[in-house]
Amino acid sequence: MKPALLRRALESRPVRAGLRLLERFDSRNPAVLRVLTYHVIEDSVGFREQMQHLAARYHPLTAAEVEGALAERGALPPRAVLVTFDDGDRNFGEVAWPILREVGVPAHLFVATDYPDQPERRFWWDELIHAVHQTQASTVACEGGSLSLGSASERQQAIRVLKQEVQRLEPRDVGQWIEVLRRQLDVEPSPPRVLSWTALRALVGEGLGIGAHTRSHPFLDRLDPDTLREEIEGSIDDLERELGQRPTTFAYPNGRYSEAVVEAVRRAGVSLAFTTERGPNDLRCLDPLRLRRINIGPRVGGGILQARLLQSSTRISRSSLPSAASTGPSDRPPA
Repeated sequence: MKPALLRRALESRPVRAGLRLLERFDSRNPAVLRVLTYHVIEDSVGFREQMQHLAARYHPLTAAEVEGALAERGALPPRAVLVTFDDGDRNFGEVAWPILREVGVPAHLFVATDYPDQPERRFWWDELIHAVHQTQASTVACEGGSLSLGSASERQQAIRVLKQEVQRLEPRDVGQWIEVLRRQLDVEPSPPRVLSWTALRALVGEGLGIGAHTRSHPFLDRLDPDTLREEIEGSIDDLERELGQRPTTFAYPNGRYSEAVVEAVRRAGVSLAFTTERGPNDLRCLDPLRLRRINIGPRVGGGILQARLLQSSTRISRSSLPSAASTGPSDRPPA
């Protein structure tokens, strides 16, 4: 089934009713933790519906509550879920946080600390997406040829291909690659999108949890040991200096890590670290520095969230549900 048709099917009344029925058999295992990850919210109505569903049918936790359960070897509440956001986009403060507070769902935000109050610094994927969407050019050069930009679907395909190209670069070459792309497509840099330190301090004061996401958001598995340590420990130091509390949580940028990266995170004093690997976490056998998450795109409704949560159940087979994971790629990486 095509992604758009699948999305509509999952939001239809008959399917939603079926999902609610299946939820009655969903796992209530006190050892299972589901972690949702978001980046930006483009459908505020759908996001509010999702959070209302979590508040009514699940048990949203703070990261501190998860840490406490692990440290004390205690049980989690049935249907425990942790809501996380990566990157610190302004969209979080403007759209997501007011809804989270209204509904009463806690959240945890991972911040790359080189970006607040530095408007000249922008995430490479935001620059790439902005350039491809804003250009008047009909094609864009890529490895081995060029890509058409004649239609919206062709631009989306170009973004996917170019992202893969960037991820093969050495970290030090990414900035120059983006600059060449902007010149080729004749576009200005994208508007700054990251929350300021002042805004982050205000959010922490309102109850938001904060975790480290490195300083510059590099591919950690490509770094030398000294740079790796600086990225991880430096971001933790930055958050402590700016926000007055030392974080013990960490999210791997782009989900990329290695044994050396995990060990560096461990040495930095991190107690919970999050990957982008899909699935639930079982406290009886999990590695707290390799926690899985369930990625939720920017334009999905409550039906897709229900399906993805059910897919992660330890009691319901994935094969019994439509593949909500195939509802189409996001414009942003699982960062």
